[in-house]
Amino acid sequence: MRAVKRQAGGEAVGDGDGVDARLGGCRDAVGRVLECDRLVGLKIHLIKGCLVERRVGLGRQSLEAANNSLEAIEQANAREVPFDPSAVRTRNNCGAQARLGDLVEEGAYAGERFLILDKGTSNLAALDNDRFAVDRPTRHFLEKVERVDVDRVQASSDHLNPAPIGEFVPVALEYGLPGAHVGGFRIEDQAVEIEQHGPDSLAHPTSLTSPLAGTLSPGMTTVQIVPLGGVGEIGKNCTVVRQGDDIVVIDCGLSFPTEEMFGIDIVIPDFTYLVEHKDKIRGVFLTHAHEDHVGSLPYLLRQIRVPVFASEFTHALIRNKLEEKLPIKELDLRTFEAGDILQAGSLSVEPIRVTHSIPESCSMAVRTEHGIVLFTGDFKFDFTPVDNKLTNITRFGELAREGVVLLLSDSTNVDRPGWGPSERAVADGLKQTMNDAEGRVLLTTFASNIHRIQQFFTAAAETGRKVAVVGRRMEQNLEICSRLGYLIVPKSTLVKLDEMSLYSDSKLAILTTGSQGEPMSALVQMSKGEYGRLQIKEGDTLLYSARPIPGNEAAIWRTINRLFKQGCKVIYDAPTPIHVSGHAYQEELKMMINLTRPFYVAPVHGEPRHQHVYNQMALEMGYPEHRLFTLTDGVPLCLEETKAYLGEQEPCGRVLVDSSGTPGVTDEVLRDRSNVARDGILVVTVAIDPEKGELVGDPVVQAKGVHGPDGLSDLVFEALVEALDGLSREELSDLGRVRHEAADVVRRFVQKKASLRPLVLVSVLEI
Repeated sequence: MRAVKRQAGGEAVGDGDGVDARLGGCRDAVGRVLECDRLVGLKIHLIKGCLVERRVGLGRQSLEAANNSLEAIEQANAREVPFDPSAVRTRNNCGAQARLGDLVEEGAYAGERFLILDKGTSNLAALDNDRFAVDRPTRHFLEKVERVDVDRVQASSDHLNPAPIGEFVPVALEYGLPGAHVGGFRIEDQAVEIEQHGPDSLAHPTSLTSPLAGTLSPGMTTVQIVPLGGVGEIGKNCTVVRQGDDIVVIDCGLSFPTEEMFGIDIVIPDFTYLVEHKDKIRGVFLTHAHEDHVGSLPYLLRQIRVPVFASEFTHALIRNKLEEKLPIKELDLRTFEAGDILQAGSLSVEPIRVTHSIPESCSMAVRTEHGIVLFTGDFKFDFTPVDNKLTNITRFGELAREGVVLLLSDSTNVDRPGWGPSERAVADGLKQTMNDAEGRVLLTTFASNIHRIQQFFTAAAETGRKVAVVGRRMEQNLEICSRLGYLIVPKSTLVKLDEMSLYSDSKLAILTTGSQGEPMSALVQMSKGEYGRLQIKEGDTLLYSARPIPGNEAAIWRTINRLFKQGCKVIYDAPTPIHVSGHAYQEELKMMINLTRPFYVAPVHGEPRHQHVYNQMALEMGYPEHRLFTLTDGVPLCLEETKAYLGEQEPCGRVLVDSSGTPGVTDEVLRDRSNVARDGILVVTVAIDPEKGELVGDPVVQAKGVHGPDGLSDLVFEALVEALDGLSREELSDLGRVRHEAADVVRRFVQKKASLRPLVLVSVLEI
């Protein structure tokens, strides 16, 4: 595809075999429709708007018929339909009034499909069969059919790979209006020549002007999307977009450990890939301030120093975390507002406002040479948000017109049908509980769920209760958000813990951390009776206002059961909701796809089951399977000029962090911890005189946490002495050999006699 220049007098001149056209000088009347089942090899001039076929047939007989007759463009059997533009609604823009250039989906208007080219017309040509019609007053259309070599025609349903003869190919070019989009790029010239020697050229134009990516050429760079975390799992979100020598990183989050990860506090991505390419990184861009999107940032910035871009609110929350671990003055922290265009080398990033369970959440539109790579981030379509800041739906529609080549969509709630309830729905449940409860009302939620915290304060003020806050992170966030105006605490509502004795239990409400059963959280310690600042009372009511993160369920239920034993009523499910999700349900996910109309789709922020259900949903929406990708951590999705594919594995994995704060707990350490927790530990001490090559005294066997048959330690001792007595003087002089032999004998003996696999530690003393 190549642009042509406009000459004086309205002439559009192309260089394709001398075919010229003049405005208004069309050979065929507007309203003719391409019989797409019979044509290939078209050469079409577009002048101020026209229509190009929806499908191209590749059957040999059809091709030969086209060659034999240049009259293959026939008068469409179209009828005139009275047309009221104000009455038309399109499915593409979610029910809004149709606009110039919109395609009206089936069932939206008289059961037909229309292409609206002129809202001022009174008639619109309509066709029954999935073809496009051109409005009669738009008289700027010229066509020319040329002969084609049947044997050389190849195409495919995704315009990437050869397809068998007879396959019908959907063409990406739907309409050629000025400012419309072809294959994800904007046509800026009013006169554009399109050559089609087989349908592939329409799907991937080689010389169009993109307002943000510059002039496209056959030498376009491969764009790689490399997930370092956050796909096939919940949490640890971190994704790289690379174009040439420029890299942007979207989010830098953590996840929580499973129960098998003894002593582990958090799990972060392996940053080897980023460290190896640190000179190419133009910035880390944060979608919002939840831990699964920002929590590993301090560990990345310990290794490399790169700019960090965040909204003002996100910046305020992460600053506290960074100050605890890094010299804040050495960091390059920058703020943005939704709608800003942030240049990052040859890439640019635009944050788009979305609603979520935390203020100033954003999707990220990364502009590349191949079009927009759109990260939805965590989102939902909440039309009555607590802060009255709606998702910028209009902007998503505008991005679709600019061209979204890839949508990376939140998929956490894809298995929930319908639409998610608004955050405001929680308010009634909170007020009802506070009115009904005779004792104190406690609420546990994420410390970063500012909208939920706001509603708790509002409900407490309306029911005459004072609010105390428990938990270091909750207290910090409350202070920051109040100072910046993101949280409004009603006057005289907030009290300190040591002031609670001044009020009756029926006048108190308490905010606390610990919604995920974290061992050191305030709520978990209260459930064990180990929290010195506050104890659970008979008659207390706890509202569990959160959703369990996968892997935390067992710890949460243990905490809830301990609270019940102490006489606390725990409400975790109620007819009037006390919790709503901040993630989009299935219909909202469909709406995002319809708004942005991406060419490729890949679900993220979900486990494999979520990815599977999401792709099934997209298939039902009409997406072909080859345009849907199931990503895995470390495997790049590569976008080229005419194809997309999964590349070779990059360095990737999980890094475990324990209470020491030092990343890198190894699998060997985890195995040892698991062995100690499950089967205990055996410590063996052997004294050796290496010069004489003999034992000094008897070996000592100590057992901790080992439960087996009576006399197990004595039996182990006897087996060990027997094995050591069988060693020669030369072998006893080799301390390493003695250590290995002792450990092996003890390990095998205990496994055989007691079916246990304790951790065996051998200490060899040189006397």
